[in-house]
Amino acid sequence: MESTNLTPWSVLRDGVRLIARFVRRHPISFAMAVSGAALYATAIIAASRVIGWVTDDVVVPVLDGGEDSSGLLLPAALAILAVALLKAVGIVIRRTGAGYLQLRTRQDLRNDLLDHQLSLKMSWFDRQSVGDLLAVADADVDQGTGVLGPLPYASGVSLQLM
Repeated sequence: MESTNLTPWSVLRDGVRLIARFVRRHPISFAMAVSGAALYATAIIAASRVIGWVTDDVVVPVLDGGEDSSGLLLPAALAILAVALLKAVGIVIRRTGAGYLQLRTRQDLRNDLLDHQLSLKMSWFDRQSVGDLLAVADADVDQGTGVLGPLPYASGVSLQLM
């Protein structure tokens, strides 16, 4: 058995290269997914600002001194609804882009695999079980592209940390 020199850095490097290769094949859907994640991250930050404003300028004055803030109720409700709408749009754009990226990459990999298998000699197929061939064409491809779904979400979270 041959010894391999796998280090955490080599695994990370190879993983990043693989993801970059997947993204290069479908850059528009990746950009769409990351844009949706950025919109969602922005809406999360805006939600905290809006809720802070509503609490400080609408709710607290009424509870403290009984001030009439009825003129602020409609703007407060509209601001909360606007932020909720931004969050929803961000989620839809992010999930649609990520889903499309993942689906198209799976299709590409299956097609590449089938093209490769069709180039092999028939004697190779005699040594393979049908179950093994199907497992590689389905489960392995799904496992290999599983990271593409949450990748844009992770990019949105990293935007919030900045």
